[in-house]
Amino acid sequence: MSEATPPAFSGYVDGYFREFDMRTPLDRHTAQRLIDLGRLKSGGVYVIHHPPTNLSRDFYQEFRCVNPGMRAYVGYTAFETDGLPPGWAESCNRMDEIWVPSRFNLETFARAGVDRELLHVVPHGFRPRDYRPSMTTPLTVGEAKGFNFLSIFEWTPRKGWDALIRAYVEEFSRDEDVRLIIRSYQGGGVIGDVPPVHVQLAQFLRDIGHDPDEIPRIDFIDAMVPSDLMPSLYKAADCFVLPTRGEGWGIPFTESMLMELPVIATRWSGHLEFMNDSNSYLVDVDGIVPVGEDQVRTNPLYGGQNWAEPSVGHLRELMRHVFEHRDEAAQVGKRARTHILNNFTHVHAAAIILERKRALLSRRVHAVPRQDAPHRVLFRSNVAGLGGAGDASVILARLKEGLEAKGIAVDLAFSPQEDISAYDLVHYFTMDWQWVPEVAAQKVPVVLTPVCGDCGAHVGMAMQTVAAFQAAESEGGKAGLDDALRETAARRCPEGVPWAMRFCFDCMDAVLSFGDGEGRMIRSVVGAPSTVHVARMGGDSADSEGKDTDASLFVRTHGVKDFVLCVTPVGMMHNQLMLLHALRDDDISVVVLTERGLQTFYGDLCMKIRRVGPTFFVENASPEMLESARMAAKVCVMPGWGGSALHSVIEAARCGCNIVVSDGDDARGYFADNAWYCHPDDAQAIRRVVLDAYSAPRDARRAGECVLSGWNEAIDTTIAVYENLLRQWSSMDVETHVRKREARVAEVRSYFLVKNSLRRLTRNDPPRAVQVAREMIRKYPQDAELHELLGSALLQTRNFDEAADALRRTMEVGGVDRLDLHLMLCLSLIGQERFEDAGDALREGLRRVPVTSDTERSIVAEYQDRIARREKLAAQELVGSIPASC
Repeated sequence: MSEATPPAFSGYVDGYFREFDMRTPLDRHTAQRLIDLGRLKSGGVYVIHHPPTNLSRDFYQEFRCVNPGMRAYVGYTAFETDGLPPGWAESCNRMDEIWVPSRFNLETFARAGVDRELLHVVPHGFRPRDYRPSMTTPLTVGEAKGFNFLSIFEWTPRKGWDALIRAYVEEFSRDEDVRLIIRSYQGGGVIGDVPPVHVQLAQFLRDIGHDPDEIPRIDFIDAMVPSDLMPSLYKAADCFVLPTRGEGWGIPFTESMLMELPVIATRWSGHLEFMNDSNSYLVDVDGIVPVGEDQVRTNPLYGGQNWAEPSVGHLRELMRHVFEHRDEAAQVGKRARTHILNNFTHVHAAAIILERKRALLSRRVHAVPRQDAPHRVLFRSNVAGLGGAGDASVILARLKEGLEAKGIAVDLAFSPQEDISAYDLVHYFTMDWQWVPEVAAQKVPVVLTPVCGDCGAHVGMAMQTVAAFQAAESEGGKAGLDDALRETAARRCPEGVPWAMRFCFDCMDAVLSFGDGEGRMIRSVVGAPSTVHVARMGGDSADSEGKDTDASLFVRTHGVKDFVLCVTPVGMMHNQLMLLHALRDDDISVVVLTERGLQTFYGDLCMKIRRVGPTFFVENASPEMLESARMAAKVCVMPGWGGSALHSVIEAARCGCNIVVSDGDDARGYFADNAWYCHPDDAQAIRRVVLDAYSAPRDARRAGECVLSGWNEAIDTTIAVYENLLRQWSSMDVETHVRKREARVAEVRSYFLVKNSLRRLTRNDPPRAVQVAREMIRKYPQDAELHELLGSALLQTRNFDEAADALRRTMEVGGVDRLDLHLMLCLSLIGQERFEDAGDALREGLRRVPVTSDTERSIVAEYQDRIARREKLAAQELVGSIPASC
């Protein structure tokens, strides 16, 4: 193939109109759009995606000069060696922040002299819908072989192409059913005229003693592959390989992983941010060596730097291993995709960028609320938006509207506020113990609305449910899925508030809950139960008055009627996956109406559920369309964990729709006998009650009293809480109160620091861990995790009798049944040579908690055999915690 013609662009760059070419595979439209976006209005956060200098020019300084008036200036950059070029650190230190994509660069920049406080890791993010391996057709690149390696890189020594070619031609023969596809291009910085890349490749082969016509097959692509065809190129391969000498990130690695390819890469530099021995094949490094002269000659920035030298021998071994163990490699590829979807999508990156933006702006601008109201309140939330379909942020929107109608000024803040002196009160929404230090600084009353404060207790169960579906998918079907889900349900968590969250409540002046059950639960754990108040959410009946919306709008638009409706953001805690699985064999339509979540690993799993009846995923419906959907549905289902998105079904009930909700005190407090109830981990129960509600006639009377009152009760309760707090503060010594709050916050910080240290000590210094755990238990006797850590440390110090007591106390205080706890208890009894008691403990554990993994089965079999033979623990036998996989 001939080399692609470089695209040409024109636009204002550095304040001047310019026309120029670029020797990189960027399509003309994208490049021109990037140039045009460079002309920004003043007043925002200006992020410069550019190296700081080129040894002679300070680009960051130039960009600041031609873009004045910004509230903050950020440099987003990376470098691929163990240091930085001259002048980079000085340029970076003149910025407000420096963003780097990996922890590797955070450390290399800091060592090179960049102020560590300026450095923040902002990983790259990838849009999942662009990488769908099951829906992508392979790109035709010559005649396919039985096994196809793929490598994509700029033709530069840093990419390690010479190590790749040497390893490939030395490990494989021309007769083997294998090929290497190379997509490469000559990047910028090359001095003088150079031959085409494929000509350079042929010359290199001859230089290392190989005839280009007698080597295993190599297919070379030196033409630009459009970005929308890149997934098809990855789909044409069985493995991606690139023995790079250094990366700031390594985009082709991430893209390959998203396409479920096993990836071979060097064990050094920025791509280790997302690659590890579980999801990749990492090539050993022969050493960290000076950058080669060829690289420095084409790009002087690399002068005096060091990078990794990949081991050609180990690279050969890994390429051969993947070639011969294809099933194993395919599983590694699946794990790789899951890891990227869970951690490095565009949504993850956007959230980090927004948080940095808020932090930057909060340093420079203080909130100034309206001054013409009797009270001024600041709403503080981490939910960047209001009133989304099925979203808990509806509570913020409705409270704000209602309070303002009563004359109370309400401002919103989605980032930390250092100065709230102009406000009378701060009201926090959602619960995050990391906010507690911020709360301590407030010299006004602080109210918390937890918004499903018990969700933390259910996260583990939700994750286990998702894991069961992921395992079933990797095995190619739903075989064994129902059994796995039943075993997961057998480990159901107790109701309650996670211990760490209790600190949040005690640091507040008042807690305002929107559920009876949640309110009672919080009262049971706080030091001052009288500070906990309960309000009731309402339906938005007033909003629909005078509207002409009816059921036919949704039916006409989407061509579906008599359907099951679920209105919540798609996500693990909302449990749409279980709903679709429960109804997989039923010929009824299901509509999932959401504002976000489909372009995530969880949304991907939901869309892969194959049902007998059709499933419709509808995004970003208008308020009228949402209202029409509720009026048209036969039943609205909210199968989520921990009372999440309860408002969604309140709205459906207001429309006269039959409703199915997760069982719990909050839901029953709203609906009593006017709803159908199920538990979110029980697929059979979900199916049974959904079908019952589906077959029952719609009855508007099932709305219940809560939706008739609208939001008036919630508004009145909120105002009463505010006024009571303000009266108390008017007569109290505020400085003393704030000092007490700060002391409590200091205790919170100490608690988490010590607890994190204790976890490390349990692994590394068990005797010291025993001492620390006992000290903390004296202070926090109801913290089950402390008793568990004590039991684990005592086991490792072979203090078996006290370990048994600590483990029993763990199960008693925490109210949990986990197989690893029962196995640790059994081990402690074996250590005391109480074999009959050990057998009883093991049988009781197996009766209460099913065995679900090979690791568990192996440990159980070992202990059963040891008990049967009455085999003592040897004096030097290693005793430790049971693996977390149990």
